[in-house]
Amino acid sequence: MDARSQSGRTESELEAENRELRAQLGQARDHERFIESILENLPAMVFVKDAADLRFVRFNAAGEALLGFSRADLLGKSDFDFFPAEEARHFVEKDRQVLAGRVVLDIPEEPIHTHHGLRHLHTKKIPILDDDGDPLYLLGISEDVTELKASGEALRARTEELETARALLVQNEQRLRVLLQHFPGVVWTTDARLLLRSVDGAGAQGLGLNARIGYSVGECLPAGPDDNVEIGRAHV
Repeated sequence: MDARSQSGRTESELEAENRELRAQLGQARDHERFIESILENLPAMVFVKDAADLRFVRFNAAGEALLGFSRADLLGKSDFDFFPAEEARHFVEKDRQVLAGRVVLDIPEEPIHTHHGLRHLHTKKIPILDDDGDPLYLLGISEDVTELKASGEALRARTEELETARALLVQNEQRLRVLLQHFPGVVWTTDARLLLRSVDGAGAQGLGLNARIGYSVGECLPAGPDDNVEIGRAHV
């Protein structure tokens, strides 16, 4: 029979408990490796800060690439060790806002100075709480939207240019319309089949052309030997 330990359990019972503990520890390690693999391969920057002092305790590979710092440089440090003072104060202010409110904060766009120059990030900050609801960590997930922002600005600039050109075109068309209305002769346009499409000019009424839209030019113009009509053509 198995001898009983001071706890009153037999050696076989203790061994069974140890096997169960080792199995649970192995599962916990597997789970940790699984989570670590996900974080390391995410294309977005992921960082974790200690809620007490807002120092970095975890950083993934995408974050290293984005900022241009190694995690060996980042871990144990704060924003003030890497970024301009005003920028660091902004980051810390948002961090404390998240931790105090225990709510997720979505920041659509914020500038950040990196080793690669100024970038723009879309960041979510999430409080990680203990069983009592007190903050333990702050989780941050940031996506680089610099190129997206630049393309959006270029599109807006192009749209403004087109609107300006359209307004200028309308203005010029109005001026041309006034000029044609006071032109003493006749100005007309035809389609590809040489059918009259539009008529302008003070002389159009005298020739009766306003009522001849859709007719061929030959049908509309006087052809008698006594008619004195000078015709000029321009192809557009």
